Amino acid sequence: MKLYKFMTYRRDFFRTYSLRFTSYKSLNDPFECLPAISDLKEVGAKIGLGDLGQIDSFLDSYHPDPNSIGPKTSSEYYRKLMGAHDEGLWGILSLSRTKKDILLWSHYADEHRGIAIEFNGEHDFFSNTDDTISSRVYYSKSRKLEDNRLFDAIDVGKFFKKYSSWRYEKEYRVLKRLPKADRIYFLNKKHLVKAFQALKYDPKLREFVSNHLIPLWKKQNTTGVDKGEGYRIEDLTQLCPRRLQDLSASVPSTLFLFDVPFEAITAVYLGFRISDKDKAEIEYLLKNTHVKIYKSTMDEEHFKLNFQQLIT
Repeated sequence: MKLYKFMTYRRDFFRTYSLRFTSYKSLNDPFECLPAISDLKEVGAKIGLGDLGQIDSFLDSYHPDPNSIGPKTSSEYYRKLMGAHDEGLWGILSLSRTKKDILLWSHYADEHRGIAIEFNGEHDFFSNTDDTISSRVYYSKSRKLEDNRLFDAIDVGKFFKKYSSWRYEKEYRVLKRLPKADRIYFLNKKHLVKAFQALKYDPKLREFVSNHLIPLWKKQNTTGVDKGEGYRIEDLTQLCPRRLQDLSASVPSTLFLFDVPFEAITAVYLGFRISDKDKAEIEYLLKNTHVKIYKSTMDEEHFKLNFQQLIT
């Protein structure tokens, strides 16, 4: 099985081979990971949040009309329902099972100026373990989870179900536990301040973060004023999981990065509008490696892309 990650070209990727795994709270679809309210009620009762009457009272406190429960209500209830299960500790990597879709190139690869990385989906990096869950995404118009083992379904299945209009993406998701990330990046000090606020200024945790904070870069504008900064925290596994979840939720731009083994990469596909400079740089970086390089071109007759292997 081949899997593809569409992205804007970044030279840095070919230095670290790192990919971001995103908390579901930072995804752009507000319906992400929010099952049907009926499923939430049933599971809530099973794990001891109270009987259905008490759960209805909880929901009514957020929305008095039970017939008009929307995503916001489901979201509030979901956070309470799943709070004990550390759901925010799962990071999501979104891949595709196709390299051919024109919209994917337009939306996720810098309007065909970027690249698509091809992975061997059978590599251990993508295999199911205690710390990794992977599956294709299933599409539906209903948010209800069709599984007799409802708790298991709502615990994991919610990550792999999306609205049917997303079907063209042929998405395949890999979940990994964020505490296992190889690196965590903050983009500037303002984000760090927000993170500390979310962590309630826990003295021990603040000391840990300060001691393990590594400056990555510092850019200045022409006046000498800081334009942008980057920081990395090492030894991430020492962070309290619950605090880590709070940090991730409070600062959506926090980057949790996992290093992909180089042998898991099988090819790189170049968008048909990629610059000559970027093309030459990729060819140089991958010279004398096992990774194949393909250049996409527009088909002369149809709405499709063709791919031709480059000889490097």
